[in-house]
Amino acid sequence: MARFVAAEQRLSETAKELPRAIDIANGEAELTDEQRAAWDATWAEMQQIAADIRIDPWWAEVDQAQARLELLRAARERATQLLSQRELK
Repeated sequence: MARFVAAEQRLSETAKELPRAIDIANGEAELTDEQRAAWDATWAEMQQIAADIRIDPWWAEVDQAQARLELLRAARERATQLLSQRELK
């Protein structure tokens, strides 16, 4: 889980360096090849970590429905925390 959180943090930091989506949509900005590569690499890492979590033997030892609910709860809390931090800036 620590690997996922670290990758999430790197993705968040990478996102801060990207132009705003509205500026890209309006043709006022564009992603550089380096920005796209940095985003894609970190996103791929997060996807691999998520896949590793899904096949972890731990899932065989727990109530999967309850575990998914707990993971969803934790994800919502983390999303709320990140949104609050963003609004404070």
